[in-house]
Amino acid sequence: MFKKIKKNVISISTIFALFAPGIGLAKTNWDMPIVWPDGNFHVANAKTFAAEVKQATGGDVNITVHSGGSLGFKGPEMLKVVRDGLAPLGEMLLNQQVGEAPLLGLEATPYLSSGYDDLAKLHKHWLPEVNKVVKEFNQKFLYIVPWPRQYVYTKVDAKSVADLGGIKIRTYNKTTTGMFNRIGMTSVQLKSFFDKDAYRKFIWDPSNIDWLYREINIFTGNKKLVLLNCYSEYKKFVKNNLKNLRYSITHSDPNNYNLVVKNNKVNGLLDYGDSIYAPTINDLAICLSYALMNNNNIFSTLQNIISEYHKIFPINEDEINSLISLSKSRLMITVVMAKKQRIKYPTNKYLSISENDAWALLEKLDKIPTQFLIYIIRNICGYSTIKNYNEIITFLKNSDFANIFSFNLLDVNKSILKLNSTSHLLKGNPTNSKINSRVNKIYKNDNSNIGIGLYKEKRKVYKGINFISELNNNERRNIHLGIDLFIEDGVDLYAPIDGKIKILKNNAFKYDYGPTLVLEHEFQNIKFYTLYGHLSKIILKKLKIGKKIKKGDWIGKIGQTKENGNWLPHLHFQIILDLLGEKTNFPGVGEEYLIDVWSKISPDPNLILKIPNSFFNNKQDFKTILKKRKTNISHNLSISYDHPLHMLEAKDQYFFDRYGRRYLDCVNNISHVGHSNSHVHNAMINQNLKLNTNTRYLYDIINEYSDKLLSKFPKKLNKIFFVCTGSEANDLAYRIAQTYTKAKDVFVIDNAYHGHTNSLIDLSPYKFDGKGGLGKKKYVHVLEMPDPLRGKWQYKNKDWIKKYINEAKEKINNQSKINKLSCLFVESILGCGGQVILPKNYLKEVFKEVRKNKALCIVDEVQTGFGRVGNNFWSFQEHQVIPDIVTLGKPMGNGHPIAAVVTTEKIASSFNNGMEYFNSFGGNPVSCAVGKSVLEVIENKKLQENALSVGKYFLNKLERIKRQNKKYISEVRGRGLFIGIDIIKNSNQLKPNKQLAKKIINFMRNNGILLSTDGPHDNVIKIKPPLVFNKQNVDNVCENLESFFKKI
Repeated sequence: MFKKIKKNVISISTIFALFAPGIGLAKTNWDMPIVWPDGNFHVANAKTFAAEVKQATGGDVNITVHSGGSLGFKGPEMLKVVRDGLAPLGEMLLNQQVGEAPLLGLEATPYLSSGYDDLAKLHKHWLPEVNKVVKEFNQKFLYIVPWPRQYVYTKVDAKSVADLGGIKIRTYNKTTTGMFNRIGMTSVQLKSFFDKDAYRKFIWDPSNIDWLYREINIFTGNKKLVLLNCYSEYKKFVKNNLKNLRYSITHSDPNNYNLVVKNNKVNGLLDYGDSIYAPTINDLAICLSYALMNNNNIFSTLQNIISEYHKIFPINEDEINSLISLSKSRLMITVVMAKKQRIKYPTNKYLSISENDAWALLEKLDKIPTQFLIYIIRNICGYSTIKNYNEIITFLKNSDFANIFSFNLLDVNKSILKLNSTSHLLKGNPTNSKINSRVNKIYKNDNSNIGIGLYKEKRKVYKGINFISELNNNERRNIHLGIDLFIEDGVDLYAPIDGKIKILKNNAFKYDYGPTLVLEHEFQNIKFYTLYGHLSKIILKKLKIGKKIKKGDWIGKIGQTKENGNWLPHLHFQIILDLLGEKTNFPGVGEEYLIDVWSKISPDPNLILKIPNSFFNNKQDFKTILKKRKTNISHNLSISYDHPLHMLEAKDQYFFDRYGRRYLDCVNNISHVGHSNSHVHNAMINQNLKLNTNTRYLYDIINEYSDKLLSKFPKKLNKIFFVCTGSEANDLAYRIAQTYTKAKDVFVIDNAYHGHTNSLIDLSPYKFDGKGGLGKKKYVHVLEMPDPLRGKWQYKNKDWIKKYINEAKEKINNQSKINKLSCLFVESILGCGGQVILPKNYLKEVFKEVRKNKALCIVDEVQTGFGRVGNNFWSFQEHQVIPDIVTLGKPMGNGHPIAAVVTTEKIASSFNNGMEYFNSFGGNPVSCAVGKSVLEVIENKKLQENALSVGKYFLNKLERIKRQNKKYISEVRGRGLFIGIDIIKNSNQLKPNKQLAKKIINFMRNNGILLSTDGPHDNVIKIKPPLVFNKQNVDNVCENLESFFKKI
């Protein structure tokens, strides 16, 4: 027999036909598994052997050769298959068995023998040892086919080892790879290798299991459902994707029995008998199907194997889409083939054992959405988890959403309710009643009635078996994927965005959602979802799946504890980018070790709620902050309101405090183009990264900014002094005036405020006549404030304007005869005077008188400049005058400390008198970049035009309120977004009502609107918001004012 078969040997040493001793030979039918396909010489040898056995036994032993692995056994398993009685005999490749017995791989060592004579010498010593090994497996050899010689075929003439250097060679195992690498060759295992024998159908190919569908019917119950699910996924993720996959010769059976291991490291891969031309990713999929069996930590195995594979052979996105389904397909083949064998051999108990591991893994994987595993693998390989993630996030960030409740969450105080391991709320395993009591204490302290449960919080409340991770049984799903909004039951809910109902289900299990609603939304053909859990059962009657929902439509009520899964009443709100095939529910918690994936599938719901991030990040106790302020900061620096506001951030026309509540800013004219303007911020950062120094050096930005700023002024005003604050600008302006005129005496208007330096306190009646003031200095002269309500001359006086003008001119003329005048210092709208508008021709006539006496006219535009008044860029332009000096400040840098003095060339030259003027920070590159960016925003966003239109709208609405409340409001006055409301007592215009004004301010504050009072009697409500203020903001202010007046 040996001699006869030896003549047919072509390429590889193989040991054929093993059997378990003790099996009877009388009238026996044996099935012989072989992995080689029909037509292969190994199959021909096996069939010859079967025929010889039949002839030698007179037909008592009939061997049926099952080629192509059709019995479900693979080459590396054959030693165990025969040992365990799963087959009476079998064929195997010896070097595939090294995982069980390393000695069996000796004969495959390249160039160990040069021919049959050498091989016979080897077998003389080797075979007795091999027989001992196989005897341990209860087996013996029947015949062998030797392969004593190996060759290297090259296209070049290689006469020495050196000639082989750099040549690519295909090798079939790690041993030959290592050998050729050591002599300087480049081995590429199977890469770009083609062989016509590999183009064949192979029953174990997981990329082609259409044949398997008809076999599923041999199963019943849950197992049949699992296989149907797997087959459906095969069609979706594999069959429909085959054209996108890379193909090559594949090993087709990379498992632990086919590995050569040395020193606990894999040195090689054996057994290419199953190799076929198939999707390259098949091998990784088959490897995973083995590696994941009997594994409580699927994730770790996926991560380790896939990441290492990806480093060597990068997996593309199409292959990732098919990988898991290919693994499951391979498992399907395993269980189907095993089932068929059990049907054929019903008394063989070992057959059921061989498939148990495969079934356990299949059933486990069936519980995990394949798409979720795809996302995990994408993350492992460094791809974006969800392809359209960035587009959806950008859409959510830039969209406006309707309120989820009947009120805006930003308009109320909120309390953070922590449910983590350190939570006071959960201390001592409390009842719901006890938790509710603790929550109410927090609400009382924060003056709130809404609690916020945190996104991505690690919680200790998820203790049931349902929260054990399917991918790592030692971990739990305990990271919260939504935001909880704790509020009383029965509160109505509204859709934040258009959509349709996708899921409507009562998940009536303890600690589940109870009544659950999922809305499907779409933009640019991209779908995403919002989930609303713990609702009232009323949604099950009022709503139905498929119903279209409009933004702002009613979508339910907050459920009671008895119906919402046994939780305190609250809304679980979650954004979902992929439902992962779920039709009735969706996980609200995920695993911590998978949070990178979960946070892409369910991004922060605050993208819709838009609660300021600072609310979630604030760690400071209010009382501690207030105490520290009082300890470190002088009490002279006052804090607004009896109950101070702890602000954490601001944006555009809004502040946001420690309770996540927003406040409409109606008083902060410093943040001229809106709080935290991104264009201004970027200009500051970019310049600071490039250059910031003092003005002794040349740099472009100061020229660019000064050109742009001077273009806003009459041509006569063409020289700039940059400083840091409005006080500094006014101080410098007065100093320049004194230098130019060589005089000190100055005229100001009563109740004026020009700054906090000593020289400016002396020019500010608002300060020197007030508490702590030292009174007027001799060189300071005060003109009557032209106030037609309570001034020396009032509206009832026909020529009140002329009288104020004439008196001012007379005072100026008379004083100039006593002492030489330096200047008139005046605001173009009297801010601290109570937003008093200077009457027509007042400035024009008074300026004439000042100049007639060779003094300068200085206009303080610190509060009113840069387009605030709407009809002009500078408030003085309304009066058709050109000042000699203009001072700028507050809004110039949108909060950055920059200010300026603008004057004529002649006046500026007079200041150049030998005493150098230097300012360390005034006009530095960063400040100039900021100032320039502010002008750009004003122009690009048309904020001057906005101030004009919104200001007119505001004044008209306030006039209407005044007409309805003449008893309390004497006058509404202003320009653009610089407005004052004069509050009086009982219709008596002469009696300012400071107390009522303060009540209004506090009422508005409690309703989220920040105003201030000013004027000599502190009775004028002052309105000077950022110029991004809009008509909706105006409506909000006016509605609240109307509400206040209705209550008094």
